[in-house]
Amino acid sequence: MFLIFRIIETLCERGNLALEDRIGWSDNFMFIIDGASGLNGLHLTDFPSDAAWLAEKLSQGLKEHLLHTELPLSQILYQIAGTLKAEYNNCFAQHGRSGAVDYPS
Repeated sequence: MFLIFRIIETLCERGNLALEDRIGWSDNFMFIIDGASGLNGLHLTDFPSDAAWLAEKLSQGLKEHLLHTELPLSQILYQIAGTLKAEYNNCFAQHGRSGAVDYPS
């Protein structure tokens, strides 16, 4: 087995008070997540921003699934997205919100 990637340095500069970016890697994968600061003023999660929540949860899901499965990436992302959608819908409802959910990105 040979290494596909070799991480020599990482850098993340915040554009606001919340760190909304993530990076992850192993011998066989690497990903970068660039969370987008919300424009609607909503903040429903326990993270510094909902985009930070999304970036962290997606990072955790990718690390878990990419290390321990042979599923195609499209199926991994579909499963993670379904889980995160349900979790965010729950946050939305717990904060007394109704109507169309404006998801973080």
